[in-house]
Amino acid sequence: MGYQPQFVPPSQPVPPSAPGYSPPIGGYTQPPMGYSPVSTDVPPGYLTVPQPATYVVRQLPRPQRPAVVAMSASMTVTASALWVCALALGWLLAAALQARLQADQDFDGQVLIMLNRFSARLLDGLAIPLFGLPTVAFVAAFLLLSGRRWAQLFYTVLGAATVGWLIWWLHDRWAWAAAPIAYVVVSVVILWTPAAVRWFGRTRP
Repeated sequence: MGYQPQFVPPSQPVPPSAPGYSPPIGGYTQPPMGYSPVSTDVPPGYLTVPQPATYVVRQLPRPQRPAVVAMSASMTVTASALWVCALALGWLLAAALQARLQADQDFDGQVLIMLNRFSARLLDGLAIPLFGLPTVAFVAAFLLLSGRRWAQLFYTVLGAATVGWLIWWLHDRWAWAAAPIAYVVVSVVILWTPAAVRWFGRTRP
């Protein structure tokens, strides 16, 4: 007796009611203990592999920078840049006028004496604080934006040194010293408001 042709894919079991069906030799294999044809449970005696847990790290909100910090930095950067540029331009003009007036014998000599005195005082060492303090303050103003406590202290010490030097240099010309001293004092004092103190004193990562 020959086998009847079966038009069923190999992966699909032949139903018992199909023509020419014959059970396999030895019968069908039974699933092992603990399994069922539709069960996905782990059988007893088998250890499950723990899956790694997923953790969500919540970042703390960054405190907002107070407006007084940006105001102090802006005041310092603006004043320092303007002062250094104006002083350098004035020194160059004084040197150019000196060379021009020395060649002109008919010009009044008082102007030439003032220009020579201006250049001589700068060359004698006055240029060091006049250029050095604004340059250091320019850098310190950008350091304030980092929010470090040492930047606040450094800026405060620099402001106190600037005020002290202005008082010593212009002790007999208070009308000239009042404006720059007030400007420096305001830019330093606003850094010690309660909001700025809390912002500089926060814990940094």
